[in-house]
Amino acid sequence: MPNIFNRENFIRSLRPEHPRLFADAARWAALREQAETSEPLAAVIAILRGSAAEMMDASPLDRVLEGRRLLAVSREVLKRVLTLGVLFRVTGEHQLRDRIGAEVLNAARFTDWNPSHFLDTAEMTLALAVAYDWLYEEWREEERSILKQAIIEKGLQAGRGPLGWKSAHTNWNQVCFAGMIAGALAVGEDEPDLAVEYLNELAANAGLPLDACLPDGAYPEGPGYWSYGMHFQIILLSVLESALGTTLGIDEHPAFAGSPVFINVVTGPSERYFNYADGNARVQLKPALHWFAARASNPGLDARERARLRAATGSESESARAHDRNRFLPLAFFWLNPELGDTNAESQLPLHWLGDGINPIAVHRSSWERNAAFIGIKGGSPSVNHGHMDVGSFVLDWKGVRWAADLGAQDYHSLESVGLKLWDRAQDSERWQVFRLGSFSHNTLVIDGKPQQVDGSAPITGFSGSPEDPFTVVDLTPVYTQSLDRVVRGVRMIGNDAILMHDALSGINPGQSVRWGMVTEAEVDPDGQRAILRQEGRVLHVRILAPREATFQIVQTDPPPHKLDVANPGTQMLAFFSVGSSGGTTRDLKVVFSADELSDDRLEAVGELPPPSQWSGDLNR
Repeated sequence: MPNIFNRENFIRSLRPEHPRLFADAARWAALREQAETSEPLAAVIAILRGSAAEMMDASPLDRVLEGRRLLAVSREVLKRVLTLGVLFRVTGEHQLRDRIGAEVLNAARFTDWNPSHFLDTAEMTLALAVAYDWLYEEWREEERSILKQAIIEKGLQAGRGPLGWKSAHTNWNQVCFAGMIAGALAVGEDEPDLAVEYLNELAANAGLPLDACLPDGAYPEGPGYWSYGMHFQIILLSVLESALGTTLGIDEHPAFAGSPVFINVVTGPSERYFNYADGNARVQLKPALHWFAARASNPGLDARERARLRAATGSESESARAHDRNRFLPLAFFWLNPELGDTNAESQLPLHWLGDGINPIAVHRSSWERNAAFIGIKGGSPSVNHGHMDVGSFVLDWKGVRWAADLGAQDYHSLESVGLKLWDRAQDSERWQVFRLGSFSHNTLVIDGKPQQVDGSAPITGFSGSPEDPFTVVDLTPVYTQSLDRVVRGVRMIGNDAILMHDALSGINPGQSVRWGMVTEAEVDPDGQRAILRQEGRVLHVRILAPREATFQIVQTDPPPHKLDVANPGTQMLAFFSVGSSGGTTRDLKVVFSADELSDDRLEAVGELPPPSQWSGDLNR
């Protein structure tokens, strides 16, 4: 791709005055005025004030690595700069300026920002770029020089050359380019050649992580990494637009429009994510959704986010405390459009959604109400970045409760610190011996006690979003090729009172064992082919329809089986086993979930998945 920037057109395009990152002086003035009358913007400021109180009393952070990472330090510096910086620009309180100065001048004197793990460098560069830019007129000449040199030497110079993150299709591309571009734009008048170098590299590579989300916007690394990667994607677009007046067309990528839909639909009525891959289920505030909603003039994209923001204004609320883990919240001050405010707008989002691609998922829900039935199911491969052996896994919500859960990721440092080769995704890798990452902890099939095939990739071969008959079919065969001829898993919503899960197996031999399993935090009362789950005063009924001889049992998830594993308190697995016999080589496993106990006649009517003639062709979106 030819270079789109040179020294001349960069200097001509760069906004000459500071501040220029996220907002110029005129925009800051307008935002200050809006914050006096806008309830959502006032809520942002209120939450930031609560967080700032602790920050003001905290000491500047030291350069202390956790294993190979400085990332926790970089993230905390960024959170402090954004939180205190927004408050200073709104209030002008000099003690806020002084506290920011103590933090960033201290970080500027670190020996380096740990470029061997470049995410650390990128987030620290962003933090100092924001502080340098937003407080530009406040710094003494000596302070300004210290910050500028740190941005250049410890950030921009450290990122030059053919580093792997530049051509990555993952969150690393989004995070690292955002940090480097922000740094380059902050000091652009002094280092135009460095800025041009980074901008041209960005133009050549910015589409790669979005390519990984084609065709529908599903983030292959899961919703947890969506929150990381896409927030930095929007940070990147915001600083480009505010400083240069362009987004370089990145937001016109064909996967871009589906991205905010993805993160909305994978959030269940229980307010927990369908947290496949490395991530947990906890939902945090996601101000990037405000940017998407404002850009598309679509209040449906951030309707639930606005509700979370309102809930977070209570000083004792869990949402407010969650800001301690959320460094992105101050950016809502720039991205939220107060004029969008239809609280029922989420009903414009789809009830049934397919995200095809390299790690495909599908979700179905009966409504956007809190008590709705919701099921998410995935195909894909363990080989994707941050992937688990969770192909075929599902989560289930009903009555506002998460019934079928994913245990989520284990802290990376806990595994790396004992020498485990966590990032080796070979078939025999130690990665798959970790309980939370391998097959045994996931809501999928385990055949002959073997792991899934890492080099296999399971497509979604059937999908219907029809209100009359929504279903999804996943061909799991590629991840079980060593065990069976064919493995197909499907889910189907039956009216508003039942969900069918149907596994069709071919080539099963006498003695072969298949485990069906579902992790749950509920109290479980198994009784033969029936099980009653109780949680938060609510009940879920689960029934085995086939095979007739199978009975439910409890498989323990805590304590975990290996010394490397963390505990999984309050969880257990509802499971059953089916063993191949001489009577045939095919086997159907059918399970029905229902909020209320179904009559025998209703159970018989649940029936089958639609025949292959209805789902083997083009997917019905």
